Amino acid sequence: MPTTALLVENKAMATLGVDGIISDYPDRLVSLFGSYQEGGAALPDRITQYEEDKKDLSKVYIFPNSPEYYERFRRLHREALASLQKLSFEGLSTSDKVDYVLWQRTLRHSLLELDQSERIYDSVKFALPFARKIMELQIRRRRGHTLDAQATALVLDSVRNETLSARQLLEKRSSLSREQVKMIVDVTESVREGLKNVETFYEGYDPAFTWWVKKPCQQVDSALEGYVKLVLGMVKESDAVNPIGEAKLKELLQYEMVPYGPTDLVEIANRQFAWCEAEMKKAAAALGFGDNWKAALEKIKQHHELPGGQPEMINNLAEEAIQFLESRDLVTIPSLAKEAWRMFMLTPEEQRYAPFFLGGESILIAYPTEDMPEDIKVMSMRSNNYGFSHATVFHELIPGHNLQGFMNRSGELDQLPRDQRQLQRECNRHRPELSMVQRRWRPGRQNHEQPEPRQCQCD
Repeated sequence: MPTTALLVENKAMATLGVDGIISDYPDRLVSLFGSYQEGGAALPDRITQYEEDKKDLSKVYIFPNSPEYYERFRRLHREALASLQKLSFEGLSTSDKVDYVLWQRTLRHSLLELDQSERIYDSVKFALPFARKIMELQIRRRRGHTLDAQATALVLDSVRNETLSARQLLEKRSSLSREQVKMIVDVTESVREGLKNVETFYEGYDPAFTWWVKKPCQQVDSALEGYVKLVLGMVKESDAVNPIGEAKLKELLQYEMVPYGPTDLVEIANRQFAWCEAEMKKAAAALGFGDNWKAALEKIKQHHELPGGQPEMINNLAEEAIQFLESRDLVTIPSLAKEAWRMFMLTPEEQRYAPFFLGGESILIAYPTEDMPEDIKVMSMRSNNYGFSHATVFHELIPGHNLQGFMNRSGELDQLPRDQRQLQRECNRHRPELSMVQRRWRPGRQNHEQPEPRQCQCD
């Protein structure tokens, strides 16, 4: 809920004597929110509001390659950019100046990518004669308009025929670019989903729709599925990777502020790889394998714990890391951080896509279970050997992700500006009275995801 609406609602409830609303609380909220009201929002809050608006609009405009989408999101980006450029850059704090530069870069690049997508879309409209009709059905469904079921069935019959015509047209074309193929497939798949969205909304709830439209929907879906297969079949197997090309690479590198071109990065990578290989050979020699680093690596993989012993090894490595840091006075580790980390085992199913450690507040251990196939058991033990685990535990726990997250959580309130800290404390103190309040305002940059629902969302 926007800040102004929140204050009006609270004042109204206070005036009416609603239980749990403290009469002077809205006035204190006014003074605390101050510059965050509409028209004077701080830059981080404008960015947060923009991101939330973008999420909301993405749920409404579900065809990401369509004239409607291009127009609406172009307007969103332009309005945000115009609002940003009205600010006095010199009057901003250093951190807000950084936000200004990065957000301006993001908005301009978003506009550029919309233009690029629209150009490709326009170049393949001949292959998507059916798309507009399905999009229009979904647009009407969006606000629950009653559809003329018989007319809708006729529309879908024409869509099926247009799909067949598009097939014949494509079969006569000599070639399509990778970008064009991807656009045709993406649009076709998105309108398939859009049609399913329409069907799910009306079928069973509108008897006439069910009677007239159910079968045509199935026929169109089958036609669109076959169309996608035809288009994908036009791509040579050697072209299936769909590289973005040198020009796009240069654009993205510039966007990411990387002062190198693609060729430069390949040369740097080759130099770094040569350095890594030389270091591997040094380590292999130290292990008695000469310069045969592959044999040395195989030896390392064989040095693993037996089943059941991995958790204890992880704990020993975690303690070793803490001792190493503290004995050298490298990092100040809060005592609670050393006490509060936890460990869990990854399930066999989770290990199918996460065969190594995961970490954060807890470390999640990958190791074989009795019901795994024998070759998978051996692979898991070899992959989570002592040498690899030695590096991974430090990365996932202290001083890695675990300590990083701990310090962010414990220091979050102290890092907020004074007025925002005061507001957060007020929210915490009056949490029971604010059970009806749902805030959209999120001060500062700590825009962490929080479990929903939250009564006082001031994170």
